[in-house]
Amino acid sequence: MISVKSVALTLLLASFCCLPSAFADEGNGVGSAYVEHTPARIGGVIQIDFGSPGLAGAQALFIISDGLGLTTFPGIGPICLDVFSPAARIAVDTFLDANGNASRTVGIPNMPSLSTFDPIYALSLVVDFTQPTFFSLSKTVAIYFENGDGYMATGVMGEARSLHTATAFNGSDRDQNVKVFVAGGGAGNVLGPTASDTTEIYSPLTRSFSAGPAMSVVRVFHQSVRLDDGRILVTGGFDNMGAGHDNCEIFDPASGVFSATGALNTGRGAHLATKLPNGNVLVTGGLPSFAGGLGTSMLAALLNQTLDTAEVYDVVTGTWSATANNMSAPRFGHAQVLLGNGDVLVTGGIDGAVTIPFAGVDVPTFTATCDLYVSATNSFVATASLPQAVAAHGLSVLGNGDVLATGGLVSLSLFLPPGMTADCNAFDGVNWNSTAPLATPVALHTQVSADGNGDALVHGGIAGSLLAPVPVDAAGRHDGTAFSSLGLIGLDPGVPAQPSFLISTHTMTRVYEGSYLMLGGADASVALDTGYVYLEG
Repeated sequence: MISVKSVALTLLLASFCCLPSAFADEGNGVGSAYVEHTPARIGGVIQIDFGSPGLAGAQALFIISDGLGLTTFPGIGPICLDVFSPAARIAVDTFLDANGNASRTVGIPNMPSLSTFDPIYALSLVVDFTQPTFFSLSKTVAIYFENGDGYMATGVMGEARSLHTATAFNGSDRDQNVKVFVAGGGAGNVLGPTASDTTEIYSPLTRSFSAGPAMSVVRVFHQSVRLDDGRILVTGGFDNMGAGHDNCEIFDPASGVFSATGALNTGRGAHLATKLPNGNVLVTGGLPSFAGGLGTSMLAALLNQTLDTAEVYDVVTGTWSATANNMSAPRFGHAQVLLGNGDVLVTGGIDGAVTIPFAGVDVPTFTATCDLYVSATNSFVATASLPQAVAAHGLSVLGNGDVLATGGLVSLSLFLPPGMTADCNAFDGVNWNSTAPLATPVALHTQVSADGNGDALVHGGIAGSLLAPVPVDAAGRHDGTAFSSLGLIGLDPGVPAQPSFLISTHTMTRVYEGSYLMLGGADASVALDTGYVYLEG
């Protein structure tokens, strides 16, 4: 019998005409073959899983190359791997286990400069007589060598973006091609944001961006949520006159187009949105208008519009309905997070503003109140308040189930602009307890849960005061008890001359285990078009 190993590449090339079309930056996928891998952390190990579930004992090849090739023939489609390269070879030839899977673990030398090397591209081919081609072929994956707690630059976006959204739209890590949908935002910063209707799509295979479809309206301070079926719901936001949209629309990655869906009952921007366990979406708070921005001389009139209402999107009917009751306070710049029991914790925020007598100065007011949205009753129940009133803080669930709130914007006095705090507090389900502070008082930072243990990863933000914001380049990790500083944002051990970046109002999106895509935001003066992949240490 002729070995599959000896004819694999010939079969692969000869079968081009049988392959269906696919995304040009993924390559063709045939059958149920897959490749997935852990990050290629320098000085550690990478685990590579491949195979075709259900094909017990089938022969499988793991094929690598140094290039994508992106060879396309009329009516054939791309394979997205340069199998003609002298470097192309079969790295592993094996038989799958009883579940149709195989796995290999490979050590990576502790050479930080490996992060400057080109990636390796790979796919899996499995003998599969249920297919016309007699094999299943996975999509292509890229293996980038990366340093822990390092930042590797991606290609630049099509335009600078601050106060945009970035939403992963793949449902799983199986093919490692977790694309990210970037929408709206634009030049400017939190004091004077700019809206756009443009979108773009990030490809993890090439670490580059391509233009997406235009939204029906320009948006900034909007929200985007991936639904259970993989589509992305885009809600509200402000236009360039500061008017809050009730307009909502859905992007379908399968077709690449937007479609209209039900409008919010109240036009709003600077709200928050969370997908509930039943697939519906909860939206809370925000402002109906941002006319004039936070630098307006009519700040009190602006902030005293802050909403205490909330709405739920029904994914079946495509309509919004009000929750059974309102939150315990109006909230703008608040935070919220889905708990393990399916409820949503909503914390703090700006609840309005006051005018200082005689001085004629408007000053925001803050709330320490917190609410639990109870999914079973579609209602809010007040819970323990934060130790101090705060807005623009970070919030995430720790590995032990507690919720950690970090930093934020606080009132310094009635006669001073709001400033930042380094204070952190953990919620155990009953009470908030003070814990180790951040290294730097900061607000408007990103906070995400670390994959490995649920620690909070804190990046960027602004120091100074609300009316004189100073972006920072600091990053750190908080485990609920202690805070430790990480390397400065933008630095990588393998690139000694790489500069750090001051950044705020950016996004940070998980792309696969241990890796996060950091996009856009604003530095000390302008919005940014840059992107970085950060890998946990």
